[in-house]
Amino acid sequence: YLEGNCFYRLEQYQQALESYQLAVWLTPDQPEYQRELAICYARTGNQKLAEETVAVMESIGAKQEDLALTRGEIAYAYGEYDQALPQLMAAAQGAGDPAVMGRAYIQAANCCMELGRTDEEIAVLEEARDRLGAASNSVQTQMLSEALLRKANEDPQQRQELYQQALSLLEELLAKGYVTFTVEQNTAVVLQVLDRYEEAEALLMEMEQRYPGDYRVPMRLALLYGDLEGSRETDQRDYSRMAECWSEARRLYQAAGVQDSEMIRLEEMVAQLEQLGWDLEEGGGA
Repeated sequence: YLEGNCFYRLEQYQQALESYQLAVWLTPDQPEYQRELAICYARTGNQKLAEETVAVMESIGAKQEDLALTRGEIAYAYGEYDQALPQLMAAAQGAGDPAVMGRAYIQAANCCMELGRTDEEIAVLEEARDRLGAASNSVQTQMLSEALLRKANEDPQQRQELYQQALSLLEELLAKGYVTFTVEQNTAVVLQVLDRYEEAEALLMEMEQRYPGDYRVPMRLALLYGDLEGSRETDQRDYSRMAECWSEARRLYQAAGVQDSEMIRLEEMVAQLEQLGWDLEEGGGA
């Protein structure tokens, strides 16, 4: 069962399925094992077996919140987000187990995101934060900060307020030791948007020490320096720091073999600067 959970988290669903099948064969009367097996059947395209396993869960007396979570996860796996959302919310609001509650809220929020309902997604995640408490709500808090950032881009009138709310959540996560790449990167981005360039730079410099081979850190620094110099008078601009970070980001990005819209944005910024006469290939001078 635990091995299956590990494979599932790694999105290696076929391997997870084999582990869950063995767990159920060894201990068929465990509803949690049947739950994960049903969900994994859906993830691997076995809808009929998923439904049959839900019937087994009912026959062995699985809790209503477990059944709702399973049905919601199955609908989510097939992209039926409108059907999944009420099941997942029923599971979240009816669960006494924080693990089931937290998982159901996460998938319910994901449904809202897939449906483009940002306000509802924010409300779901705020409810999750309140019910789970500070000790168990870190993932939901991170997701809420990301939803607020998306809402800020959708609603220019509330942009500053929403960025401030997101920053408060991110700083809360960092203060309690939930230090992930995404949380730190998003914190740097928000600080930059709020024109707190020195704080954003200091955080990114710390990240550069922790993630020396990750192109996203020099990419973020290059974007930061580009914005910072762009805020100055033309005759006071110096793009040398941007040029240095751009060169390093490009080298690491090419080695990573991925596609990143932010890297494309940086490339476009570099091209625009070069059209204006700034030579970033030769150190950022005019």
